[in-house]
Amino acid sequence: MALKVPDSFVPDIAQEAIVEGIAGAIILYNSPAVIVRNDIITNGAMMEGEKIKIEYYGMIPPYQRNVPQATGLSAEKNVMTTEESPVYQHGLRVDWSKWYQCVERGKQLGKDPYVLFAQMFVQRFVHLAEDILIETARTDLPSAYINDVSGAALKMGWDQIADTKLKFGDEGDSIALMSVHSVVKNNLTKEKDSMNRPLYIDPMSGTSDIPRIQGVAVKVSDKNYVSAGTYDSLFLQPNAIVMRHSTPTAEPFRDSTSNVEGLVSWVWIAAHRYSKLPGKTRPGVGICRSKG
Repeated sequence: MALKVPDSFVPDIAQEAIVEGIAGAIILYNSPAVIVRNDIITNGAMMEGEKIKIEYYGMIPPYQRNVPQATGLSAEKNVMTTEESPVYQHGLRVDWSKWYQCVERGKQLGKDPYVLFAQMFVQRFVHLAEDILIETARTDLPSAYINDVSGAALKMGWDQIADTKLKFGDEGDSIALMSVHSVVKNNLTKEKDSMNRPLYIDPMSGTSDIPRIQGVAVKVSDKNYVSAGTYDSLFLQPNAIVMRHSTPTAEPFRDSTSNVEGLVSWVWIAAHRYSKLPGKTRPGVGICRSKG
């Protein structure tokens, strides 16, 4: 049976809307802790798990100190190390009923059905990206950058946050984002100062668009690692993690087994936690491991 595409649907327009939507997507609050780049070119030859280069995007090497004018700068010292990470393909598919729903909603709301259709893909892309970035930030982080208070059965509070910042030494005040489990967030909302005022500031209080504690933005995600009542909370410095991705596709499909037709979208993603930031001796990630 030949592949059928609704007369009202143009794949190229749908892909353009999806790509445009993803380009403006807000991932992890668009925090400076995260770099997102649409710069993977697949050329149809990319393999699952293939290692690709990860540059230090938007960063330059540190100053070379005490350089005699006659000697000049060292070309070797002026080059930052390029790291590598594996790339993997991710996909989703929807049947044509979702497109027809967007057409009807577009008529009701006076909106472009392609924009409404793309919004669904963008939402799923943001969830995928945030899940991958949170997992990447934590995986195989050296123990030297983990403040483990779970053995003392402590929950993460004001003091534990301060002690985790100390893992970054004199750079502890440059934390751009914390990512915590909803259980940890619930405990943070109970933190009070000596006048019984909340220390965790969130939009519900009307004083901040983004939840914060100790001045640091807080992202709540249950993708954060939890095991047997022990929770890992991430502390991220600027440019700590990066995600490279390809331009998502939008391809009509037909499943001959289930006799379902619709649209499938594929995207390649490589996510990476820098082993150390330029001019520094540490990675840009720390963890507070607590009992909530």
